[in-house]
Parts: sequence; C-alpha cells; structure tokens
Amino acid sequence: MHWDSHTNMFWFGANGNEYMAWKGSHQVLIYPCDKHPNPPSGVIQHNKRIETLKDFEEALNTGHEFDCVYVKSGILG
Repeated sequence: MHWDSHTNMFWFGANGNEYMAWKGSHQVLIYPCDKHPNPPSGVIQHNKRIETLKDFEEALNTGHEFDCVYVKSGILG
C-alpha cells in the first residue's frame, strides 16, 4: 500500500486490479489493469473517511463493494 502526498491519493495493486482512494473520501475506486484507460469497474464504499493508510486498508477489508455499470447518457450530444 502506498500514499502519495503530491496527489493526496492512496494506492494498492493486487489480483489484476489497482485500488485508489483520495484522502478524505469514503470510496475506493477499482480499476482492472487490463482495461486501462477505461473508467472504474467497481467502487468500495467505506463507512468513514479514508485519512490514513490504516483507514485505506480497513476500507479494502471491510467496505461494501459495488459494480459499476455505464450507459451512454446523451448529455454531451
């Protein structure tokens, strides 16, 4: 697990995925490594703010995982 103070982001790579969360958020975004540069395939929702590496690890271990589904909205034309 890594913390980058320049981007204020936590990062972890495992099982073909990259897990990323911004400091202060409640969500961890899940990016499959083989789908780059697509948007996240899932989100882990945590019940408290992710402020430390310990919080990030707790979110990965106990948060609720949701799959993302994308449909064309037509908003941009």
